Amino acid sequence: MDTGLDWWKQVFAEFGAFVIIGVLPYAVDMACTVFGFTRTILPATDVGLLLATVLHIFISLGQRHFLRQRDRTFVIGAVLIIVNTLTNVYGMITIADRYRPGALGDLPRSPGAWLPALWPVLVAKLREQIGTSTPEIVVVWPAWWPAAVVITLASGAVAFYAEVLLVRFYRRVRKVWKRRPA
Repeated sequence: MDTGLDWWKQVFAEFGAFVIIGVLPYAVDMACTVFGFTRTILPATDVGLLLATVLHIFISLGQRHFLRQRDRTFVIGAVLIIVNTLTNVYGMITIADRYRPGALGDLPRSPGAWLPALWPVLVAKLREQIGTSTPEIVVVWPAWWPAAVVITLASGAVAFYAEVLLVRFYRRVRKVWKRRPA
């Protein structure tokens, strides 16, 4: 593959892409996971931050390893992505509350409160679709449910793609490095 660049320029370009497109999403994932762990189960001290960072690294390594498997251990990777997504949800809410307090509106700050608030609406809408609902009961979606969906989807995307992008761009840097002139 001839790009018209000499080897040093290719290394510089690939390393820049690795940092911007590979490391930056991974750092966002780590920050959200660390904030999520320290908000929920770990103390917000130096030891808690260190433990949360180590937990994130092990979760990421587990995702990378178990998602490549072709047997039943693939499920472990899926569970690790779910754990990473949940901690990212808590972390994103914590970060948004700290730096943009009005951005979340009336969204409940505890994602544990989302399902109990949405469950009656989901059941009523399902009953309405299959024709077994009572017409005198009017159920309205909470105003915050789109924000909850966006935060959850963004957390899942960050949890999954941060690891994928990090590995992909690291491999590109290694590939260019191996072609160095003698």
